[in-house]
Amino acid sequence: MSEDSRRDEIAHALETVLKSETFSRSERARDLLRYLVEREQAGEADRLKGFAIGVDVFNKDSGFDPATDAVVRVQAGRLRQLLDQFYQDEAAPGLLRIDVPRGTYVPVYGEGVPKEDGQPASGLSFEGGEEDEQALATDGIHGALAQAVRPRPAAGFDVADALQRIETQQTTAIAKPLSRHFSFLWVAMGVVIGLLVLVTWTLRSFPERSIATESVASAEPVRRGHRGVTTNEFLPTVSVEASSDDKDVQRVASQFEAAIPAFSAVNFRSDIGLGKGAENQDAGSTSYLFRVSAGLRPEQVTVTLENLGRHQVIWTSHFPVSGDYSIIDAELADMLTATLADEGVIYADIAAHGLDENLTHCILLNSAYYKQQTDENHAAAYECFDRLRQAGGKSPLIYSELAILTMEAVTDKRPIPENASAEAAEAFARRAVDLGPQNAYAHRAMGFVLSKSGDPDGAVAWAKKAHDLNLNDLSLAASYGYVLTLTAGRYSDAIKVLEPAVRAATAHPSWWDYALFMDYLMTGEDRKAYLLADRLKASSYAHYKALRLIAAHGTGNKTLTESLLSDLRGSSSSFAGGPMAYYARAGYPEDLVKKLISELAKAGFTEAS
Repeated sequence: MSEDSRRDEIAHALETVLKSETFSRSERARDLLRYLVEREQAGEADRLKGFAIGVDVFNKDSGFDPATDAVVRVQAGRLRQLLDQFYQDEAAPGLLRIDVPRGTYVPVYGEGVPKEDGQPASGLSFEGGEEDEQALATDGIHGALAQAVRPRPAAGFDVADALQRIETQQTTAIAKPLSRHFSFLWVAMGVVIGLLVLVTWTLRSFPERSIATESVASAEPVRRGHRGVTTNEFLPTVSVEASSDDKDVQRVASQFEAAIPAFSAVNFRSDIGLGKGAENQDAGSTSYLFRVSAGLRPEQVTVTLENLGRHQVIWTSHFPVSGDYSIIDAELADMLTATLADEGVIYADIAAHGLDENLTHCILLNSAYYKQQTDENHAAAYECFDRLRQAGGKSPLIYSELAILTMEAVTDKRPIPENASAEAAEAFARRAVDLGPQNAYAHRAMGFVLSKSGDPDGAVAWAKKAHDLNLNDLSLAASYGYVLTLTAGRYSDAIKVLEPAVRAATAHPSWWDYALFMDYLMTGEDRKAYLLADRLKASSYAHYKALRLIAAHGTGNKTLTESLLSDLRGSSSSFAGGPMAYYARAGYPEDLVKKLISELAKAGFTEAS
C-alpha cells in the first residue's frame, strides 16, 4: 500500500470513529483523538507529551504541570476505553484500528493493538508512562489518595474475552438439565452456610476487632443513618463539659451546646459533658470535647478542645462573658467555625493523625481539592463521595458535595464525572435536601448549583436559607454574601453579610475578601476596598492580581502597579487573554463587569494589552 493510500485509510478510520455513537457523548475524547492522530500524521509524534497535549487540547496555561494535574492522563485512559468499545460494538469489518498504547500518547494503526505484557489496552486506571511515575512521586499524599480511590482492572484481564466466556456459559447453562441446576444450588447453599459459621466463630473469637470499638466510643450506641439504616458514614463526635458550677462557665457551655448541632460536619453528643464526666467515658479516636472552665480574668472563661481518645488538648481560646452581645456572638461564631467546619481544627487533627475513614476521608479529599483545584484532586473527591452513594449512603453531605463537584465539572470542564450536567447536579442537591431538610450544607449546595444555572433569585433564596440554618458558621455567611455579589449584584446587601464574617473570622479563605473588595468598589467605598488588597496576595490567580492592580493604581503605588501590570501581561491565563470574556463566562453581573474593566483600563491593563 502506498503512503498516500495509507494516509487516506487512517483519515477514513479517524472520521468514522469520531462520528460514531460511542464517541458522540464525549467531546473531549473526540478532540484528543483527532489531535493525536493529526499530530502523528504530520510527523510531530515527538511533541505528543503531557504538557503539549494539556496546552493544545485542554486549554491549560503555561503553568500547567502534568505531574500534578491529571487531566491528560484521565482523558487518555477514557479514550482507550472508548476505542475498545467502538471496535468491539460498532466498527465495520476491515476498518483500520486506531489505538493509543499505554505508556505513550502516540497512536498506532493496524489489525491488532500492542499491549504491555499482562495488561489490557485500556481500562479505568490513569496510566501515562513515565509521566505517571513522576506524578505519583511529586504529588504527595493527595496524589496517593487519588490513585487509591481509582478502580484498576486486574492484571491480564481481557473484557472482550470475559464477555465471550460469560455468554458461552449462559448458553450452555440453558441447555443443561434442571437437575444439574438443583445440584449446584445445594452445593452453593452448603458453601454459604459454611462461610456463615466461619464468620460467626471469627467474630466471637476476636471481639476487640469490632468496628464499634475501633471507630467510636464503646459506650456510644451504634450510629445510624437516616430512616434507621446502619451506615459507615462516621463523623467526628463533639460534646461539651462545664468544669465548674460557676454561672458564667455554665452559660457559655450551654451556648456551645446549643450551637454545635447545626454544624453538618460533626455529630453532637449530649450524653456526656456538662458535668456528666466525659473523662470517664471510653472515647473513640475521633471523639472531641469542648471543656469550659473559669478564666484567668473575671470577664472571660477558658475554652479548650480536647481529643478524648488521646487525652490531648488541641486548641485553646478565651471567651468573653461580659460586654456587647454582638461581640460575644461574633466570638462564638469565630470559635465554632475555626474548630467545627470541614476545614477547621478537628479535621486538621484527623488528617494529621491519619484518623480519616469513610465520610471523613472524603471530606478531607474535598478540602484538598479546594486548596489545589486540579482535575486529579477533583476526581479523587468526587469518586470518594460517589462510592459512599453507591454503597447506600444516606448522609446529606454525600449528595451536597456531589452536587457541587458535578456542577464544577460542568463549568470548569472537569473530566469526572463523564457527561456531567447541571440537571444531574441539581438532582444531587435535591436529594441532599430531602435527606437533610435542616442541613445547611445541603441548602448551600442547591444555592451554588442554581447560581451556575442562571437562576439568581433561586440561588439567593437557597444560600440565605443555608445561612439562616446556622448563623454561627461564618463560611455559610460568606457563601451567601458571595452569591449576593457575583450572582445577584446586590452589593450593599452582600456587605451586610460579608463584612461581619470577615471581621469575625481570625482566619478565612481569600475569596471572602475578593467578593467584599468588589462590593466596596461597587458602592463607592474605594478606600475600604483598597485595604483588602493585601489579603489577596496569597492567591496567584490572575483575576485576584487584577483587583490588587486596581488598588495599587488607586493608592498611587506606581512601583506595585508596574509590577502587577508586568505579571498580568506576561501571563498566559485565560483571564489575562481577555478579562471581559473571563468575567462573562463566570457569570458576573453586567454592571460589575463594566466597572472592573473600566478600573483595569485606568490602571493600564486593557483587553489589547
